[in-house]
Amino acid sequence: MTTTTPSPVAAADAAASSPAAGASSPTSPPSISTPTAAPTARLVVAMVGLPARGKTYVARKAARYLGWLGHQAQIFNVGNYRRRMAGATQDSSFFDPGHGENSRVRGEIADKALEDAVAWLHQDAPPTGAAHGGAGLGMGAGSQESANLAAAGASSEAPSAPVEAAEASAASAASATSAAAAPDLVPPSPRAAAAEFGARNHVQKQLVRTARVAIYDATNSTRERRGRIMARCEAADVPVMFVEMVCDDEEIIVANIKEVKLSSPDYVGMDPDLAVKDFMSRIKHYETNYEPIEPNESPALSYVKIVNVGEQVIVHRVKGYIQSRIVYFLMNLNITPRCFYFSRHGESEFNVAGKIGGDADLSERGWQYARALPGVIAAQLAAGSSSSSSSTTPSSSSPASSSLPSTTTANAGTAPPPMQLTVWTSTLRRTIQTASFLPFPQLQWKALDELDSGVCDGLTYDEIEAAYPEDFALRDADKFNYRYRGGESYADLVRRLEPVTLELERHHEPNHSILIVGHQAVLRGLYGYFLNYSHDELPYINIPLHTVVKLEPKAYGCLETRFKVDIAAVDTHRLPKNMTLRNSLSRPITFPPNVEPEVLQEEKEVLQDVE
Repeated sequence: MTTTTPSPVAAADAAASSPAAGASSPTSPPSISTPTAAPTARLVVAMVGLPARGKTYVARKAARYLGWLGHQAQIFNVGNYRRRMAGATQDSSFFDPGHGENSRVRGEIADKALEDAVAWLHQDAPPTGAAHGGAGLGMGAGSQESANLAAAGASSEAPSAPVEAAEASAASAASATSAAAAPDLVPPSPRAAAAEFGARNHVQKQLVRTARVAIYDATNSTRERRGRIMARCEAADVPVMFVEMVCDDEEIIVANIKEVKLSSPDYVGMDPDLAVKDFMSRIKHYETNYEPIEPNESPALSYVKIVNVGEQVIVHRVKGYIQSRIVYFLMNLNITPRCFYFSRHGESEFNVAGKIGGDADLSERGWQYARALPGVIAAQLAAGSSSSSSSTTPSSSSPASSSLPSTTTANAGTAPPPMQLTVWTSTLRRTIQTASFLPFPQLQWKALDELDSGVCDGLTYDEIEAAYPEDFALRDADKFNYRYRGGESYADLVRRLEPVTLELERHHEPNHSILIVGHQAVLRGLYGYFLNYSHDELPYINIPLHTVVKLEPKAYGCLETRFKVDIAAVDTHRLPKNMTLRNSLSRPITFPPNVEPEVLQEEKEVLQDVE
């Protein structure tokens, strides 16, 4: 019988999610969420499977999920390495396992990507604020160290010194500085003290190690290749978990080729029919030597086998907290076309007064928005039913349609059932009142309640600055990790919202949408997850009042459309001085209540990593 020791990362997560983590201490104010030190948890997640089976889709989703929770995750896509090192103009013969020279080159490219992944796992922590789940050569947005590593092909570095020793050194230096200070000097101002603590806390965060996961995105389709991966990871003292994507559903494969593969950099400027033929030939080359993962492959083999993107999930010898979290997340994925709607509650009396938190009623303008909201949603559901109907009829406009197997069902061309909707609200009055005119089933989630502002609940920002100047400055210095006295931080909120995100991920009814009527901080957390915002950006996402946000998850991104109802409301979006955010690619659309809007959609730019 095997006894499993609780993971230190699990303990750190439990501590970080508890309000007690912000308790007063001699070295930090009670309102700051000082990161908890924990030993590094490293892991390689190696994808397995034939092309067009959804490996990169799953890799990206897992990286985004881990980054949203606060872990470090990077994708090392062998397809991108191949294009960088061997060019993007290789035809299917390059993947012929019978071609010795090409096989050798592909092996070297795969080894290079694995070496970079192992090196990244042991390098120093990247700067805070890097975007979740970098792509390509393992480069996350804002991570210049990763870029330099990939460009230089650096080898593995020795693991960094233990966190405890580094923190002890930092604490000793701080203590010495404090002891050297003259006792009769005038103490620093509250703002100066807050700035000093913010700088010290920033250094501490660099020393903290959460889980670090390198996602090795390649076919890894033979026992020999997987054995080499296990041997290299064992030599680097890094556990490895394989994720095999198995798909025998022709419709899923064809849809993946149409949506993703034909727009690959490998086929830029190529005739679509020729591109399909070449890609299908590439798949046949891989099928020649493909060896599915079997339990007897290795005594230490840890793997997850996902059949038809969630139809069946097989788990074998998965150990530890971070592996379990990844498996639990993967079990909730599906590729059903769907969309979600987000809307803040209507303007509240507290919004008008400039107060935060509370359980206020809607203002007069907020009630106007509540009455207008059913018309906006009805127009969207009607448009959704129309688009679903047209999508069931096979299109002959695609030049590549003749080269792909037909997936038309017997029911193709028939009218789909009408779009349904379920409304989720918080348990607070302003969201319930906003949804009160919507003629749809409603569900109240305690998890959707607004961020708890503790002792600052019901105060204006001017009152908070006057009563708690240190806290006011600390929150501007690190808004994501700052925890209100007796309340929550955005980090706490993200963990509270995890069940909500998983429920959205597992939602698999194509004709059934979900509308979340929520609060500013809550919708920032959910929006940041789906659109992959960093923790530095997430607390400042602009979610205006009297606006409906429509999100449509796609293979490697998310389509976003905003509909602004022409009812005035106060602006509650607040940025610290000298701070700017990246611009959203979606533009708000203003239209009168009960008038069907003209839809405008713009897709966020995404890097398509394909093999």
